[in-house]
Formats: sequence, C-alpha cells, structure tokens
Amino acid sequence: MVLNALKRAFQSIKSLRSYRGSDLQGNKFYEVPNPNDVFGRTKRTVKYHENLAMWDYVGGTKRLPAQWAAWMSHTRKLAPTLEELQNDHNRLQRLAHNVAVIEERDRVERQHRLAGTEPTLGIETPRTVDTPRQDMKDSSLDAELADQPRVVEGARIEGAELGPRTIDPNLPPEKDPWANLPKPQSFSAESWAPRASVRRGGE
Repeated sequence: MVLNALKRAFQSIKSLRSYRGSDLQGNKFYEVPNPNDVFGRTKRTVKYHENLAMWDYVGGTKRLPAQWAAWMSHTRKLAPTLEELQNDHNRLQRLAHNVAVIEERDRVERQHRLAGTEPTLGIETPRTVDTPRQDMKDSSLDAELADQPRVVEGARIEGAELGPRTIDPNLPPEKDPWANLPKPQSFSAESWAPRASVRRGGE
C-alpha cells in the first residue's frame, strides 16, 4: 500500500510538471509547483540528454547555458528560447574567432620584433630606414667638432690649449649692457622736525 501511495503521489507530481524548453545540447528543463517554498516559487529542474552526462555538469567539465542557469536559480523569470540560445552561441563563436585572430597577429608581430624584421604582405624583409637616424647625425657632428680646438677660460678640453677665450676679430666688440643706464643721483639726509598744529577760529 505504501508503494502504491508513493507511486500515485509521484504520478500526480509528474502530471503537474510543465515542460519549459531545452538547450542546444538537448537538455530539457521543467517546472513543478512547490508548496513548501515560503516565497511561493516553483521548483525548476533539468533532465540531461544522457544519464551519464549529469556527472560532466556536476564535475564542472560542462556547463549549462547562462540563460538556463539564471532561469533555474529564479534570477530570470521567463525561460529562454532556442533562437536566443542560437544567437548567443553564434556571438560567442565570433568572439572566439576574433580573439584567435588578434592573438595570432600579436604572436607574429612579436616574432618579427625579436628577429628585427617587419612583416610586409607575407614577405619578411629586414628593417630599413632611408633617412639617417638622429644619433648618426649627432655622432658625425661630434666627430667634426672634435677636430677643432675649443678653448674655455679656466678649463682644458680635449684638443684645446689652456689660454684665454678665442674671439673672432671679424665680430663687432661686445657692448656693456650697463653702460647706458642712468647714474644714480647723490642723496643726502635732511633734518626734519614736526610743526605745531594751529586751531581754526582764532583759538
């Protein structure tokens, strides 16, 4: 009698179970009334497409779609549709493809930087620069200046003899910037005494 009662109870619960949809892997999702829930929420379950597939999801090898996971935890009210799941699957595939392309491009550029070459339409050519670099200009200029003597007062520099500053005779003489300033006038202190105040009105 107990087994019959349990069987009838199971059948009654099974009859109340409502099918809500499935995912792209074939897992089916159901919703059952739950009178014991204090918030009045239903019980939401999943039936895996294979009995052994349950252990893959429990062990973390596979995961349910985020839309169905949100629905089962009552975070989402309405069940997702197959069209929504397919669109999200296509979006993830495009994202994975774009990520793979960017990673491959970065890997190729990194290899070329390490090799000192740059990719040009699939042909690797060494890096060439038509214009001379700035450091080459500076080095040639320094070589030219090194051949000329340089004299500074109070210091000895390579290629120069100690002596006064070399002045070009063709240049005009330097002017004293203080020569045209007005000379300060002489100042002498004068004595000063306060004057007595006089009241008005004859007083």
